[in-house]
This record gives sequence, structure tokens and C-alpha cells, in this order.
Amino acid sequence: MANIQITQLPAGGPITGTEQVPVVQNGVTVRVPTSAIAASPAQQQNFLTLTQQSTLPNSRALSGSLGIGLTDGGALSTLTITLNGASGSLEAAANGLVAKTGASTVTNRSIAVSGSGLSVTNGSGASGDPTLALSGLPASLAGLSGTGILNMINGTSVGTTTILGTSNQIDVANGNGVGNPTISITSNPILPGSAGVVVPSGNTAARAAVPSNGTIRYNTDNVNFEFYQNGAWTVFGTGAGSVTNVIGTANQITVVNGTTTPTVSIATNPIIPGTGSLTLPIGSSFARPGTPVGGMLRYNSDLGVVEAYTTAGWITLGTGSGGGGVTAIATGTGLTGGPITTTGTIAIANTTVVAGTYGSSSNIPQIIINAQGQITSATNIAVATGGTVSSVDVSGGTTGLTTSGGPITSSGTITLAGTLGATNGGTNQNTYATGDILYASATNTLSKLSVSTNGFVLTLAAGVPTWAASTGGVTSFSTSLSGLTPSTATTGAITLAGTLGISSGGTGQTSASAAFNALSPITTTGDLIIGNGTNSATRLGIGSNGYVLTSDGTTAAWQAAGGGGLSSQANAYAWFIS
Repeated sequence: MANIQITQLPAGGPITGTEQVPVVQNGVTVRVPTSAIAASPAQQQNFLTLTQQSTLPNSRALSGSLGIGLTDGGALSTLTITLNGASGSLEAAANGLVAKTGASTVTNRSIAVSGSGLSVTNGSGASGDPTLALSGLPASLAGLSGTGILNMINGTSVGTTTILGTSNQIDVANGNGVGNPTISITSNPILPGSAGVVVPSGNTAARAAVPSNGTIRYNTDNVNFEFYQNGAWTVFGTGAGSVTNVIGTANQITVVNGTTTPTVSIATNPIIPGTGSLTLPIGSSFARPGTPVGGMLRYNSDLGVVEAYTTAGWITLGTGSGGGGVTAIATGTGLTGGPITTTGTIAIANTTVVAGTYGSSSNIPQIIINAQGQITSATNIAVATGGTVSSVDVSGGTTGLTTSGGPITSSGTITLAGTLGATNGGTNQNTYATGDILYASATNTLSKLSVSTNGFVLTLAAGVPTWAASTGGVTSFSTSLSGLTPSTATTGAITLAGTLGISSGGTGQTSASAAFNALSPITTTGDLIIGNGTNSATRLGIGSNGYVLTSDGTTAAWQAAGGGGLSSQANAYAWFIS
């Protein structure tokens, strides 16, 4: 048989296991079915495969479960076990509180507050337990103690207060709120104000069904004020309910505006009616008015007398311990009509002087007056004619004035000249120039200081004003501005030099870099400047190695870094199969 190559054989179909195949066993060629070859030798090794392999009875296939997945990188690559769903979302979440938001997702959450009254610290829980605290008004309320009604103070805090009443107007029970506050009108109240008070008003049908004695109201039907007394309604006033005219009694009572707004007063010089007696105000000496006026009458209950106030003070009327009345009035020199024991008239006694006009151009009256001031004699003395004045002189005295023209022996003119002295109302001066100054001397007289040379200044020498040459302008100048010093120039401009210090609003430096460093709060390499909420800057020191700058919504702070690669995750693994 010629040799046939395998490629020259006809093509076969799928192997069923019954096909015969030559096999050499122990040096002898035998035939065996293909199924025997497939079953021998038996597999004892275990295999890890991506999927189930029926030809490998000992193989094991990888599969995922909840949260675990497989990723096949292909032949000659890797098979990677990964987290998926909620587990994968958890690995990707940042530090802090985590909430499951779906079947396969989780999300970072932070505890936050809404509105005012609460604050939260470490709301994400990343640095410690979240802490909720009261703030603002609730915190103020929680800090209160004692009792009282709550009230808001300036919108920032809560305090306690007590409802108080006004003396003689309002009474308040339980004003501190321990019980229900009860506000009522005080007994026997005094109504405040000056305009008026409005009483209840209504028609007759609106009267109380069972009124109490003392009830007052205004009746709009009969247009009257009415009150309830002794079981019946009564209108204030008489007649139709209102006074139409007020009339006084002559010599007793005077009425003004009697038909509109009557003003009633005691008549001037009144005649007191009656036949019994008139009772004066009665009181002790201590009860006398603080500022008495002349003409006051009263009965002093301490002294048991009627007393009057005159220019001599309080005097007792009458005599004797009982304050008896006058029994007799005698008349002295120059008076007639006395003695009077009941009624009578006292008059001035006539003298022997004849009524008439005394004195004229040709007569000089000669009048004699007694000790009582009466003229007891009046006669005319004729003026002698033809006489001459022998000599009349005049002097200026101590007034500082001089006289001329005297002495005069018959007629002439007297002239005053000179300067009137200060002691007589003058100034001791008679000429003035622009700029002259008057001053009082040590003898309390006026003296004149004449105007001086241009540029001179007014000074005192031994207590007397005088002009002196000016010694210059400013002699010294100082400033409270930190770091600045003034020049010592006495004339012209004063110049400030130096560098303005921090305490006066400057920086104490002369360059931008040095000025910034003087105001900066940072002290160490890596420090940051952050605002503190009060319009000023504070220092934030550098954080630990690996920390990152974070915000909690209120301020900035250094925190440990979150996340990282698979090598830093304790529960993440990768399987590599080649």
C-alpha cells in the first residue's frame, strides 16, 4: 500500500467518540475509540476559568455577587475583581457621614441647621461626633432662670419682665406671669391727662338692665349726662338738664360769661351777708402760708387769736389773751372825732391858716409846719427890690473840671472845661486815636493806653497793660501721632517728619513689603491669613503633612486627606490570571 499523507485523506465530520484510532501499546499497534482517548488519562488538577468548561471537569469558574463584579481583560491580560453598585459608590465617597440614596448609590451627607437658633459643629462627622447647640434667642432662653414674662431684647436675646401698673390708675396681679396676669382699674383712680374723659354713651334703650347706684353715662336721646342713684336715673343739673344762665349776688358774687362758660368769683370789696358770724381759716402757727401777702386774715389755733399779715409781719388783732376787740379809739394832735367807742368819724383838725395861694414874683411865702406835718401858719413876705448880688463863684471840685467866668458880682456866664474824672462818671480822657485802649488802674480809675508800633503785642508789666515788641510766632509744637515729630520752626509752616505708627493708623514702615509684614498676623512658613467674621484677619497655621484645606461652611481648616488609590483601600483586591 502506498504511503498516504494525512492531508490526502477525506475530510471527517464531528468526532462522536466511536471513531477508531491506532495506538501503540507495549510495542503493539492497536485500535481504540476516540472516546477512550478522551477519558484517559483522568484529570486530577483543578482549574480556575472565566466561565464553566465542560471539557475540564475539575474546573472552577469565577462569579460575582452583590457588590462584587468581574472584568475580563481578554487573552493574555487580566481578570479583575471589582466593587460595583452601592459598594463601589461607598468606596468613591468622601470622608464623613454617608447615606444610601438608591439601590446602587451612596452619597455624602452633613448635619445642617435651617434658620436661626441652632448651630452645628463637625456636621460631616469626619473629625468627630456632630454636635448640635442652641444659639441666638433659644440659647438666651435656655440660660434664663427665675420667673417672669418672656420678652425679646433688641432682637438678639430673651429676658424676663414684669407687667407693672401705674399708681392710682392701674392695678396688676401676677404681673410676672406666675399666674395669669390680671389688669384692672385701681380703686378710687386718678385719671391722667388734661383734655377730658369720655363716659359710656348711648340711647335710653341702651341703659344697663340692672344698673348699680353710681353708674354714669351720656344719654344720646335727651342729650344729657345722667347717673343712677337710689334706684332711679337722674339727669345732672336741674330743669331741662343744663344750666342756661348763672347770676351772682351784688356785692357778694361776681359772674363772668354766665350763659356760656361761667366764671364765679367773690366780688371786689364784698359785703358778707348774714347776722351770725364769719369764720376765718383756722390753723396752727405752723400751718401759716409759706409766702404770705399783705391783708391775709386767719385764726391762729395755737395762740387763740385772730391775726393779720402786714408789712410788719403777722400781728394779732385786738388785745388781751382772748383776742378781744377794740373798746375805744382816741384821736391825737391834729385829729378830731375821738374817742370813738362804737362808731364815729375821725377827721383832720382845722388850723388857723387861711386857704389861699401864697408866693408870687413879688412875694416869698413864709410857712410854719408842726410835728404832725400840718401847716399852722402861712404868710407872704414881700421881695425887696433894687438889691445886687455881691459875689457868686463856682468850683469844679474833685471832678477834674475847671470853671471860668467867676466870681460874678452882678451877671455873667460860668463855663466848665477840662476832663471829667472816672470817680464822677467820666473817663479822665478828652482825646482818642484809632486803636487806643482804656483800662482800669490800681486806683479804680480809667487810663488810656495809646496805640503802638505796628507788630507790637499787648503784655502786662507789673499788672499794667503795655505794648511790647513781638518775640516771634510758635515757640513749641507737639503731636500725639505715634512716630511723627514736628519741626521747631517759630514762623512759617510746621512740618511733620518720621513714620506714622500702627497705634495712630499707620504701619511704622516705609516700604510696601515691610508695611505688609508689620500688619500681617502670620509668623511661620506656610501660614495663611483668613477672616474671622469681625472685619479683621487672623492667622491659620500650616496643617500637618498630607492635610488639605477644607471648609465647613463657616470657616477654613486643615483636615486629613480622604480617598486614595486601590493600594490604600483595605477591602479592594485585584486578581490577575494569565
